[in-house]
Amino acid sequence: MNEMGHPDKILQFYDTNVIKEWGRLFSDKYHQVEYYVTLHYLDKYLPTTHRILDAGGGPGRYTIYLANKGHRMTLVDISPKELNLAKAKIAEHNVGYNVELVTAANILDLSLFPDNRFTSTIALGGVLSHFVDEQDRKKAVSELSRVTRPDGLIFISVMNRFGEISNTLLNFPGSADLTDQFLLDGNHKRPMTGESTGTHFYTPNELVDLTKQTGLTIESIVSVQNIASPLRNYVNGLTEEQFQQWLKVFIHLSQEPSLLGISSHLLIIAKNTKKVT
Repeated sequence: MNEMGHPDKILQFYDTNVIKEWGRLFSDKYHQVEYYVTLHYLDKYLPTTHRILDAGGGPGRYTIYLANKGHRMTLVDISPKELNLAKAKIAEHNVGYNVELVTAANILDLSLFPDNRFTSTIALGGVLSHFVDEQDRKKAVSELSRVTRPDGLIFISVMNRFGEISNTLLNFPGSADLTDQFLLDGNHKRPMTGESTGTHFYTPNELVDLTKQTGLTIESIVSVQNIASPLRNYVNGLTEEQFQQWLKVFIHLSQEPSLLGISSHLLIIAKNTKKVT
């Protein structure tokens, strides 16, 4: 594995940011856009109950939501501290009756599960952006496919390369010299030091190609934050009533192909079209 995506570094990061990761999606209104747009598509494509793997699910935000909707959930993550918090939050929200398992696993190796174990799988919050090595990215999607039944759905969200360029302009206007290489390989570097963060940002076409190369059929590709991405301060300044109104707009625009490049996150929904084994 490329050092930039080494699991020990990922584990250390999440073990030291447990509470922050639990609160991230509710840290402000802008981050809530990611959460609620994602929920919209989970509800749309999973209208009936499923057995779902939440791969890299951290403290369990999506596991808790889906378990409360009646889905039978399994949550895996590489961070023991994230998993401990997930267990506590699952108990706190009284959804343990629909959570079959919470355990440690790396998305690159889901061998504790047999083929076709789940009717659907989710890998949200940019899990696949932790793999800067192309072969690791392919292996991760292949593992998701392997444990998902034929015709099951796979939901993958990643960080978007072009959306990150606008974030860099907003937050680090003096770092334009780093963008040439970033646009070529999508591997993020800290603006002040030039060191790698071990994060890969995808172009929309790259995400589509990765999905197709793994033998999946694309159902939808979503511009998660779309126009909210470069306007986060304005989104955070909305009243709650205004936010709810604009959230409907963000959801509507999330299917607009011309806005895929601007979004901080992309969500792809694919059908597992492998043959029955």
